[in-house]
Amino acid sequence: MNNKIKVKIWLGTIFAILVAVISLNYVIDPLWVQDHTNSLNNKQPIFNERQQKTNKLVYGGMQNYDSIMIGSSRGAMFDQNDFEGIKLFNYSANNMAPWEYEGWIDVAKEIKGSDFENIVIAIDFFGTQSHLDADAKDIERDPHSYLKRAQDKIYPYRSLVSLDTAKNAFKGLMNGIRFSGVEYYDRENVKFAMKVPNDQRDQYIQWNVEDHQKDFGESYKYKEDWVDLLSTLKAKNPKTKFIILTTPVTQQWFDAFVNTNHQDHYKKWLSETVSVFGEVHHFMDMNSVTKNLNNFFDAHHVYKNITQMMAKKATNAKNQAPDDFGVVLTTDNLEAYFSR
Repeated sequence: MNNKIKVKIWLGTIFAILVAVISLNYVIDPLWVQDHTNSLNNKQPIFNERQQKTNKLVYGGMQNYDSIMIGSSRGAMFDQNDFEGIKLFNYSANNMAPWEYEGWIDVAKEIKGSDFENIVIAIDFFGTQSHLDADAKDIERDPHSYLKRAQDKIYPYRSLVSLDTAKNAFKGLMNGIRFSGVEYYDRENVKFAMKVPNDQRDQYIQWNVEDHQKDFGESYKYKEDWVDLLSTLKAKNPKTKFIILTTPVTQQWFDAFVNTNHQDHYKKWLSETVSVFGEVHHFMDMNSVTKNLNNFFDAHHVYKNITQMMAKKATNAKNQAPDDFGVVLTTDNLEAYFSR
């Protein structure tokens, strides 16, 4: 075989690989820079929610939404379509810490070009850990860096030839053929969780409770700037209605929480939040929903039927939630709630 033929084979191989990578990345579109949906890309892999969701807004159109939701992975479980009477985009992402809220709201407003009618915030007691600020160093957290990347004119084209993108596209392809994981997104920014076997769920809960002992043990320090953080959000969005809700946990997690003597921090967290926003839709207590493990796939993440109840109650819509699931806390009933 002469050198000319070798070069042709080499170039042909590179071209074939390039075509395969581009085709895979385009069809699956794991970075959400395209707007097509097909049977192979409707179970999207979760690998960088912050970038994926920012891309969705930049390339999918923020004009479709008048409201935004912010929160951690517990907030990400909400279907944005379950909040009645508002057009909501769920911007929640895994490990999103409370101090990130301001930046992500600012980015969303920059994309939209105006204020939002509503901002929904799914808060949880995990966010009161002061060490979260220091732990953030291991993840790129500057929201504007994600926006800058998404708005780069060549970004969509560069992503088509990226091998890193292709790795995630291949995962998406496998999801489309036969999904075997726990969580995925559809093409409309809705997150789904598959039913976890009871023994696996119980193992997850045990691990979560063990992690709780570490996170809320002697090293725990309450985030003393909680009021300042929330007050800044409200001050920067004076024309916007805030809808605040707390996310539920299992009885096992709540028992561990009580056993580590955090009742005073719990009351302080709720009292401070109510003092800023006036009311909180509270679901993080013991009730018929949180006592039923079938509603959870670990100690602090619930299935969509539960988040749907919460979204309906938070927007005063007709719902099937039990009477004891969810209470609207205000300055008028807070002390009575703590005393019950």
